[in-house]
Amino acid sequence: VVIARLPAGKAFTSIGSGLTYDLDIVNDQPVYSFTAGTDDCEIGDGYPFQYLVIAGGGAGGGNNVGAARGGGGAGGYRSSVAGESSGGGASAETPKILNIGYSFTVTVGAGGAGVNFNDAGTRGFDSVFDDILSHGGGVIKAAGISLGSGNGGVGVGATTFPPQPATAGQGFDGGDAVQGNPGAAGGGGGGASAKGGNATLFNGGVGANGVASSITGTSVYRAGGGGSVTNANENKT
Repeated sequence: VVIARLPAGKAFTSIGSGLTYDLDIVNDQPVYSFTAGTDDCEIGDGYPFQYLVIAGGGAGGGNNVGAARGGGGAGGYRSSVAGESSGGGASAETPKILNIGYSFTVTVGAGGAGVNFNDAGTRGFDSVFDDILSHGGGVIKAAGISLGSGNGGVGVGATTFPPQPATAGQGFDGGDAVQGNPGAAGGGGGGASAKGGNATLFNGGVGANGVASSITGTSVYRAGGGGSVTNANENKT
């Protein structure tokens, strides 16, 4: 999701048809919540405004023979709302200022596609607000091959792999996997506000929490990591 909160009396002068969005008024300020798509937008005059740019989360993997894959990481989280936080424990960024008549691109990153029982997870897609880029949530698949680095995904069961590192200022790493036969379990997905939970035998790691923001007028937690699974019944010989 990409959210922009403008000063009272201001508005985007054009929004491309490729974007899906809602417009709300909060304390006389227009709040644009872009929920899907990509296209160009334009402003009529220059002014500072607040933003929240969150990428799509990664999709957790299924159980594989002798292994259990980790939960998907939350999408990268960047905020310029005063008094709030960006992901990864970072402070709020400087509010955005665009020049008069400036045209810029908004892209809302989708979440990673769901997978079948034996498949690895999939990376989320990046979100963009002009030059503000939030990376899609990550995962790691069997053999430790990285699939992304928004907020870290997690390792796989047959051997314990470290999680894909999270992007600084956007989120936290995923938790560690644990090996076992049976009992292999994946780590939990990293969230915007905390590291994903480490797995224990027969217990997948818990997904980490997101960050709260009141940019839309109501406090909402966003960008939490996904929980993982365990391969409790596998006895591979």
